[in-house]
Amino acid sequence: MKCFVRNSVLALAFSLLPLTTSLSAQTPVPASEPTATVPRTSLQWTEMKGSKTQIFIDLHAKGQSTYRGITDGFAPSLMVQLAGSGSVDLLEYQGSGEDWKWVPLPAHITLTHPQPGTDRVEFDAKALAPGKKFSVIFRSLNDEWTAIASSKVLPWNPN
Repeated sequence: MKCFVRNSVLALAFSLLPLTTSLSAQTPVPASEPTATVPRTSLQWTEMKGSKTQIFIDLHAKGQSTYRGITDGFAPSLMVQLAGSGSVDLLEYQGSGEDWKWVPLPAHITLTHPQPGTDRVEFDAKALAPGKKFSVIFRSLNDEWTAIASSKVLPWNPN
């Protein structure tokens, strides 16, 4: 069983690896006032086997509350969560590091499927520092919210 899980995780990581160079794009989207624009960013990936998806984003921000329950050296402070019902949320970590305290961020997040087998989320980039590179981990979960596969840590440059 362990060998099968390892192979699944490796397959997931390799299937996501080519997306690291085109993982994101930034597009201006009109805000409520006609003259203002709100920077937007996006993540796109091939669909995963689980019914739910979590994308953890490590902003590499010192002094910010980060979750330390994923893997050593990776400390996410944001998470995109697809609950499997068509809903998608951008969440910010506000816990002590070991607990599971994620709260919604108002980011006008949307989920689309640009082609069969591909998911894409787009959200306001105000939670990200401009010009910085970040790290992400994609995690696939079953109906009971148990992780069934995870990617390796992947670089993400949203600019």
